[in-house]
Amino acid sequence: MAFLDNSGTIIIDAILTEIGRKRMAQGDFKISKFALGDDEVDYREFSASALTTALQGAKITNQPLFEALSQHNAVIDYGLITFDRQDLLYLPVVKTNIKVRGFAKPTGSYYYVSTNSQTSKKLKTIFKDNDYFIEAGSLTQTKLVFQAGLDNNILNDKRNRKTLLIDNGLLDNYFNVYCDARLVTNVLSTDSKSIFRNDLSGNLKHELKLLGTSVPVSLTPPVEYYNTFIVEAAPTEVYQYDNTTNPDDYSALSGPGGSMAGIGLKLKPELIGDSNHSPDTKFSTFGYTDQTLFGGSDKYDYIDSSIYIEGLSSNARLQIPIRIIRYAGT
Repeated sequence: MAFLDNSGTIIIDAILTEIGRKRMAQGDFKISKFALGDDEVDYREFSASALTTALQGAKITNQPLFEALSQHNAVIDYGLITFDRQDLLYLPVVKTNIKVRGFAKPTGSYYYVSTNSQTSKKLKTIFKDNDYFIEAGSLTQTKLVFQAGLDNNILNDKRNRKTLLIDNGLLDNYFNVYCDARLVTNVLSTDSKSIFRNDLSGNLKHELKLLGTSVPVSLTPPVEYYNTFIVEAAPTEVYQYDNTTNPDDYSALSGPGGSMAGIGLKLKPELIGDSNHSPDTKFSTFGYTDQTLFGGSDKYDYIDSSIYIEGLSSNARLQIPIRIIRYAGT
């Protein structure tokens, strides 16, 4: 990998990806569309106080750019999208919701994923609460919940949800969930009939059941060795009706929420054995074994990984760090 020399000359550096070379060898290569990205651009370098328009953006236009890469999942991480409207001031984000009972909460930087019921009992004793871990394969325990919507301190009411999200085509009815295929086999997910709303008095009503098992689809993931899963979204209908109702008590967003989903994970069978079984080699290859994470004599094996969430309409993304953990004995 190297940087392009962009000192004064416009350069187009075009190479074929691995898939492009394959199709050219098969005689089936044809350019039908293109996409743009700005991964290397840091817009914080824009200087509104500069004397001229050219100087305002000088640091941005002079930033170094990488040479083109052949790997399909390393070309564009954050693609540019086009909207018909020219007056959009706000775009959606995706955030985890940790405010409601039964929604998973992180410990430090990680959301813990227990590999089996034996490990879950240990973690419950340590954390004193089931909300600080999700149990792999469970349809009834804590869920990892995320919301998509606006987070800009805009009045969270029905009107703004409609005009700023629905009318602009920014409401995510589906999410892509990307997981490491070496660790995760399936994503357990809620569906579009899930409920997350408050009444006129501000009381929350929510019902998010893990009903379905999502299987990998053929969409290319942004990370090598990952699989793509598609999850249905449910509407977020937590609003501020008057000065006595505060949607921030339940919503992760400071503005109108669009949609949400809850997920669980099914892990590779070799990862879920209890302490009566020897740890799979994946724990030593990708993580650590026999670690006294919480003090005392109890030992744990664990692997740190990440889940990526992407809204299909908004293109908003979220990276969620997870720790797959297994009780290994004393």
